[in-house]
Amino acid sequence: MQYQRIFEQSPVAIVLINAARRIVECNHGAMKIIGECRDQAVEDIFDRQSADLIAAVLSRGQTSDPLRACFVSVRSNGNQVRLHGCVDLVGEPGHEPLARVTMLVDTIGQRWIDKTFHDEQLLRRMARTVTEAMWSIEFLEPVDLSVDADDIVRQIFEKDRRWALCNDAMARLYEFPEDLDFNSTPVDRVFPRSPENDVFVKQIIASGYCIDNALSIDFRHDGSSVYVENTVRADIEGDRLLRLWGTARDVTIFHEEQNRLQRQILEMSNILAAIPGGILVIDRQRKLLALNPAVERLLGWKAEELLGKDVQKIIDIEKPLPGGRRWYGCDWQRWSTAVLKRSGEFMSCDVQLAPVGDDSPAEKFVITLRQVLNDAQKSTENSGKTPE
Repeated sequence: MQYQRIFEQSPVAIVLINAARRIVECNHGAMKIIGECRDQAVEDIFDRQSADLIAAVLSRGQTSDPLRACFVSVRSNGNQVRLHGCVDLVGEPGHEPLARVTMLVDTIGQRWIDKTFHDEQLLRRMARTVTEAMWSIEFLEPVDLSVDADDIVRQIFEKDRRWALCNDAMARLYEFPEDLDFNSTPVDRVFPRSPENDVFVKQIIASGYCIDNALSIDFRHDGSSVYVENTVRADIEGDRLLRLWGTARDVTIFHEEQNRLQRQILEMSNILAAIPGGILVIDRQRKLLALNPAVERLLGWKAEELLGKDVQKIIDIEKPLPGGRRWYGCDWQRWSTAVLKRSGEFMSCDVQLAPVGDDSPAEKFVITLRQVLNDAQKSTENSGKTPE
């Protein structure tokens, strides 16, 4: 070949790897740096991180854009060579795709590469030892950000992605065994697509890929749910999202307590709705804050007609009390009075009023209403008929 010598002397090392993770071809540049490596397993030539990255690209099964990385080749004597380059998937029609690793053989720039590698290793050690859970999700195929939010969400969950630089605190948060590498776990197993996590990702998008205290619902190693509060940042080039990264905090106890309180509130609301007597809650200015459905049934008023209004409109609570006391100066009081119905008629009721809570002076009060029946109404009620 006319230009064979030029190609052979090129300062670029090229290695082709098949789906079985074995090297099927390499050029002269690769042999000069790595040595004869044909038919060698990837794990015998590269360190674990480099081999995992190449395997992840092979798993795509279709050609794609190059993924830049720093590769570490381990020589037979144990020495390591760090090479900057990229890996992509290539192939001819009718043949299986191959991972092509292209590395720059740059002796002049090796000092810079060594410094960069050293700095990266230092950052990895720092991230690994801090107590705050740190994570990163790398997209082996960048996410296209030029489309609408729904399609970005779809890509974030469906495109090939992997954990990177997740530290020990992250593994502890998700209760992974010490002998299991969190970074080798499929992202979907911990952070799956769900309606809640769709909302989480849309919040990231709406924030411009810079958000704090965003909630996701993930899975621990044992499959149980965990509520996680995240800070999220992103590496973006043009319209391409390369990775998401940030910190995580377990807020499961807080949210489980919040859910428990919400269930209790709902249960209490159902109980109050089932009580046949009317219940009203007012403040010191007599403004109606809440009422149960029985008030609507007894008096005919709709809730929206009364809420926020002065309860004196339907119940006289300013009745003079012994010693000149006001209604809000009593721990408890009871009286019979006429209560105004929506029809304009008055209903005779037994009324009780008491403060809510132990605050002094009280800020909220509860009023209960029970209709006082005359003899005819009692007779009708006892017979099971509806009073006229």
